[in-house]
Amino acid sequence: MGNYNGYIENSDVEENYADFSLRIPTDKVDAFLDNMTKKDNPFTVKRKSYSSSDVTADYVDVEGRLAAKKKALEKYYDLMDQAKSINETMEVLNAISDLEGEIEGFESQLKSYPYVLE
Repeated sequence: MGNYNGYIENSDVEENYADFSLRIPTDKVDAFLDNMTKKDNPFTVKRKSYSSSDVTADYVDVEGRLAAKKKALEKYYDLMDQAKSINETMEVLNAISDLEGEIEGFESQLKSYPYVLE
């Protein structure tokens, strides 16, 4: 998929059959399909379907949530310095741990949008 900047999202491979869900940038789809339907290609394309969606709003939403979580994390780091007891320290550490997990999730989610805003 390297020539087409795409990747296989799902696959179901059996003895004489394979079904793939591919993610290919819009500007590369025609070239990919042309290559797949060439006579010297060992594969037979029996069915093809297309779908697309604009994920720009989702991407921007995740970016905003990520930024808010990072700001909250900074505030919790400041609170850590102000903690006066073990219980307060543990509460702040738990909140920091939760926020770090959420931030990691949002960052991972942003990486799943490889072709957004190209």
